[in-house]
Amino acid sequence: MTEPVRITGTVRITGTSLERGFFFVRDENGQDYFGHVGELRGDLNEETLLHGHRVTFVPIQKAKGGKANEIHLVEGQELGPLDRVQHPHDHRGTR
Repeated sequence: MTEPVRITGTVRITGTSLERGFFFVRDENGQDYFGHVGELRGDLNEETLLHGHRVTFVPIQKAKGGKANEIHLVEGQELGPLDRVQHPHDHRGTR
């Protein structure tokens, strides 16, 4: 059995999307993929994921567009929230 193709992308968190369990990942060609917190792997979760994180993922094409599966952090990046620099549209931490 062959391994699924993994590609690299950048996490995009918009508004309060992460509080609702989703975010987007933009690949190196500018295509956006829907990401769900249930697909975060390793030390990544809804508390440690940051806007701008570089991740690898398995791209899946669905009827409504691309979906990011098996999302892993690219090595060498720090996790949030201790180092969190908020994106202008990221309202987490303002409660």
